[in-house]
Amino acid sequence: MGSLLGARKSLPLPKNKFTPIHSCPHHPAFNGVQRGSARPGLGTLYLPQSPACFPEEKAETREGSPACPMPAWEALFLLWATAEATKDCPIPCTCRALETMGLWVDCRGRGLTALPTLPARTRHLLLANNSLQSVPPGAFDHLPQLQTLDVTQNPWHCDCSLTYLRLWLEDRTPEALLQVRCASPSLAAHGPLGQLTGYQLGSCGWQLQASWVRSGVLWDVALVAVAALGLALLAGLLCATTEALD
Repeated sequence: MGSLLGARKSLPLPKNKFTPIHSCPHHPAFNGVQRGSARPGLGTLYLPQSPACFPEEKAETREGSPACPMPAWEALFLLWATAEATKDCPIPCTCRALETMGLWVDCRGRGLTALPTLPARTRHLLLANNSLQSVPPGAFDHLPQLQTLDVTQNPWHCDCSLTYLRLWLEDRTPEALLQVRCASPSLAAHGPLGQLTGYQLGSCGWQLQASWVRSGVLWDVALVAVAALGLALLAGLLCATTEALD
């Protein structure tokens, strides 16, 4: 063992290929190494040059150009995605193209009182901190990629006008119903949209289109007439049967 240590002390270490420990401050493995903390009697420790010691040399090649330049097709794709995002983006909002070909539409804090015209590629829609009170039925039907919808911090009027929004959130993100709070009417004020009862929402019956109203009434009249005729025929049949038995 003594001979090994003696050989270790006299081991020649060429200085032109190695770097002292204290010249590599960027390497985390050598933080806090103090003089004399190594094996007693061991001379100065030299280590090969590492890219961790010279991050500025790792970032460039010998010619001085970047080591990993962005391909031309990737740069063109980013330019195209940015142009498409700004082309369809609503005027009061900001949009950002996603890697999945969708759009991130940010309309937070824009003072909106109604929904803007949203592009069909909208995937994440942020409508928080506006002045929205209602959402028209079918407002999000043309957004098949829509996954995230933030409608918090709006003065929602929780009546039948929010039925569509409530059903949409129930189907996709039911936990968001507890974050949407009502501002009016008084029966529903300050309550989460997901905890409102039918009494608080009011009478939300089916609303038929005008073209269906007249035909629906005529259909009801026809059904009543058929039922009355059937009862009359049944009464006549019963009378005839009774007379035959007598």
